[in-house]
Amino acid sequence: MSGAQLQAELLMNYLSDRRAMDFGGMATIAAGVFLVLPIIVLAGLGVVFIMSLTTYNHPLLPKDSPGFAEKGQLIRESRTAKIEGDFVVFIIGAVVHNWWDVRGWLPVFTGMGTMLKELTAHPECGFLGGHAYFGRPALLVQYWRSVDHLNDYARAPSKKHFPVWVKMRKVMRENTSFGIYHETYKVRAGEYETIYANMHPFGLGGVVGTVPLTGIYNTARGRIGESKGDDHPANLPERAY
Repeated sequence: MSGAQLQAELLMNYLSDRRAMDFGGMATIAAGVFLVLPIIVLAGLGVVFIMSLTTYNHPLLPKDSPGFAEKGQLIRESRTAKIEGDFVVFIIGAVVHNWWDVRGWLPVFTGMGTMLKELTAHPECGFLGGHAYFGRPALLVQYWRSVDHLNDYARAPSKKHFPVWVKMRKVMRENTSFGIYHETYKVRAGEYETIYANMHPFGLGGVVGTVPLTGIYNTARGRIGESKGDDHPANLPERAY
């Protein structure tokens, strides 16, 4: 084999190896993009979601709520939530085990959005408002007028919840990509206690409104109905607000 032929063969081998390396590199980059891109998208959505939760008006707080505030408004003085009669605290959450199985868990999250939109548009359903928290698990703290209101909405075939409930049960028989939970607490009239100081409307106070800490509301025991509000410790400094 002549020198020219040898050089040509070496050049061809080099180019072949280079093409193989380029193809392998491109495949690695493509695989990396395929794996990382969903994470970037989800992280971006998470940032947007968290930013929405830091606004003074929570997205789940109905605009006609007594606790609705103009942006920047704070409750400067110490106040407590006040609601007449019994009410219900409903906590519902979900956790994603396999983020790549989008077809499994996405309908649950999108379905919740349509339900909340329906509830805020129809106060006769008994939904008072709520707050969302993004984490693991993600959860919603909701306030309802009664257990009957909550269950009637959940079981009504004409409402948004029931079809999602049916679909979720079918999906969870064969899919373990996500998990759900909920807790329901029936609160009797006057048997709760809250305080808000230098905050925007939040929690129960953001949903039903607040009153100043005077009279029976002056102490925690008074606010929960176990004293007349006159059991404030003598050596405790006065409130800043």
